[in-house]
Amino acid sequence: MSPPTAGFLGIRADRREAARVFFAAMVITAVFAVLTTHLAIRPSLLEVIGTSTGLCNVWLLRKQNVVAWVFGIVSVTAVGLVFYRLGLMGQAWLHLFYFLPINGWAWYHWVRGGDQRTELQVSWTSRKEWLVYVPLFLVTSYLMATFFDRIYDRAVFVYWDATIVAASVVAQWLLSRKKIESWILWGRPGGCFGDHPLFADGSVSVQRPVHCLPSECVGGGI
Repeated sequence: MSPPTAGFLGIRADRREAARVFFAAMVITAVFAVLTTHLAIRPSLLEVIGTSTGLCNVWLLRKQNVVAWVFGIVSVTAVGLVFYRLGLMGQAWLHLFYFLPINGWAWYHWVRGGDQRTELQVSWTSRKEWLVYVPLFLVTSYLMATFFDRIYDRAVFVYWDATIVAASVVAQWLLSRKKIESWILWGRPGGCFGDHPLFADGSVSVQRPVHCLPSECVGGGI
């Protein structure tokens, strides 16, 4: 765990750690991108940006390093644009109109969301809160699937996509509040196995194998 942060970019140790993680993430992403060229897979610039910053985001969140949210904002923007281009409208909307603003809010909340505007502490989700989250997940899944199916001719896998969106909404909200259960959700419907392993056009995203493995391995450390 990082020491209590001194501000929205943490203390000097947080920033140094973030710089080291970013360098490592760029190397990993570059190596994987080179390897995929032998499989006729050419990741786009947006995928490379989304993957490298996403790796930084996941690792630094595990370390409770507040700089994670800076990388998170960049990552969700890039990935959201990738999903939009591929016609996965549920995922695109999720990233651009939910993950993006909530990353900004979470950044503030982690720094000033504790008692007397201090750093927010890790906690478990109460039973009363789950009585809200579970019905919200079910209703949101159905409404979003119906919505995207009706208004987007290019939308594919709408019901599967909507379920992922709803689970991810709950997971990200919990993560923003430093709830331990957030990592459980990210590791199931909202995480690696929930995202589409193959894109609608049959291509494989560089982000999936590079980003999901570390997410699963280190996510529970918050």
